[in-house]
Amino acid sequence: MAVKKITEVFYSECSKMKGSISRAESADATIQPNDIVTMYYQVTNVSAMASALKNGSMDAELHVVICDAERLISEKFDSIVHPRMKEIISKMVQKEMTELQSAIQKETEYGTDAKYDNLRSAMSIKEFIGQYDTMIGGASNE
Repeated sequence: MAVKKITEVFYSECSKMKGSISRAESADATIQPNDIVTMYYQVTNVSAMASALKNGSMDAELHVVICDAERLISEKFDSIVHPRMKEIISKMVQKEMTELQSAIQKETEYGTDAKYDNLRSAMSIKEFIGQYDTMIGGASNE
């Protein structure tokens, strides 16, 4: 029974992951920080569940879904979307730093705390992406 529940969750997470990756691949997609975190969570979640499910007995349909999910992760996410997300978050960090520096130079109190929070958030996401990069064997944390 537990395997059946994990399989149902796996199918659901695969579907969500496909949608996230598809949206992220779109050249005109606006990617928000929460979208990035959610996508990485889905990818790591699907990867972990696929590994767990492969260790048990599975039917042909589940085998195909696992292979498709792993192929999507390696061919689309790791090689196309992940580098794009690294670029997006690097630009986001740079933008937040520039805005914070500008506010500090203008000696404005208003919004400086929010700008610090935005920068911290962007830097946390950048670190999160860097951890994924390390997990897949990438050498760069940029």
